[in-house]
Amino acid sequence: MKHQFTSIIASVALVAGLSFSSFSQELEILGSAGTEASSSGASISYTVGELVVETGVSSSSVLTQGYQQGFLTPTAIDEVPSELELSLYPNPTSEFLIIESVDLNKFDQITMYDINGKLLWSENGNSHVENRLRVDFTPYAAGNYILKMVDSQNQESYSYSVVKSH
Repeated sequence: MKHQFTSIIASVALVAGLSFSSFSQELEILGSAGTEASSSGASISYTVGELVVETGVSSSSVLTQGYQQGFLTPTAIDEVPSELELSLYPNPTSEFLIIESVDLNKFDQITMYDINGKLLWSENGNSHVENRLRVDFTPYAAGNYILKMVDSQNQESYSYSVVKSH
């Protein structure tokens, strides 16, 4: 009986030892390619061809499967409401464009570019005591143009699309 009890204890210890040793295995993946490299505090790894990867989302959590876990850091830029009162007319235009604003003189630079980024016209807004600027469009071909107004004191830049018709 004592021999039988010792055999049972030995069998249980052997099975328990085998079970615990299975938990010490390295992570493995079934995929077509991948590798991992690390040096001095940084590491990088990738896998290709994971057979099953799914993401489950609930109201309070996100659960993802797979060896490679995605790391997402969302960023956003809050739009600052503009207090700029500006009128551009007529747009589309065939001959001239009127830029009208009570803040026209606060702009260090008012420029016009073609759609390829070529500078066509530039003027210093600070030199205007009037609230109106007339831009001659007769030398330009029909197409789309970009009007850019820069206020370097407040570090603001405004861009507008202007269309020249036939």
